[in-house]
Amino acid sequence: QVLKKTLSLSNTQKLELARIILKDLENKDIQLYFKNQELQKYVEDANWGGEVNSATSDYLMMVDANMGALKSDFYMKRSFEYTLDLSKDVPTANLKITYNHTAKEKDWMTKDYLSYLRIYVPKGSWLGEAKNVSEQKFGEELGKKYFGSLISVPLGQTKTIEFNYTLPKESAENYNLLIQKQSGISNLSGKVTIIGKDGSAKTYDINSQADWQMN
Repeated sequence: QVLKKTLSLSNTQKLELARIILKDLENKDIQLYFKNQELQKYVEDANWGGEVNSATSDYLMMVDANMGALKSDFYMKRSFEYTLDLSKDVPTANLKITYNHTAKEKDWMTKDYLSYLRIYVPKGSWLGEAKNVSEQKFGEELGKKYFGSLISVPLGQTKTIEFNYTLPKESAENYNLLIQKQSGISNLSGKVTIIGKDGSAKTYDINSQADWQMN
């Protein structure tokens, strides 16, 4: 029925539909996978497949998995602050993530938010300290290091968690940063501060519906 309706659209309507689909693909609200490897190569080249990027300098992806089985994500507002200091012998990173549970009362689809969070960072990174989290896990997969924790945010409350870690020394050479947006999340909202080797700092305000990259 969907295909039948799509084929019955006028050329103008088809063009508008194509624009909507393209925007959703670029914003990672839709992802594609083909068994046909030639088609899949086009998908991967366009960054429409959702794969973890192979960036080798600095990399960050924050991934929440709702463990509460309800629809509390609708009410969750997330933001982050990322500070990277290149003036030290080893690059040092500080990541703060703030969760704001905007729901005021429990109902059939909403309750306290419970998430399993994974932070993906460059392989060879080392977690020094984590604050306001529980049951910390860490390991390697997909060519990255990850730090994982359960996150609980009660109704109507705000919680900020914090990770302090070091990056591999080689990250400081020809430094660049890629932040991948979790698929299906409305936007990346936060602030990035990079402290250079000379101690000078540059700050970027981010409000992006797609991946964000700094060169």
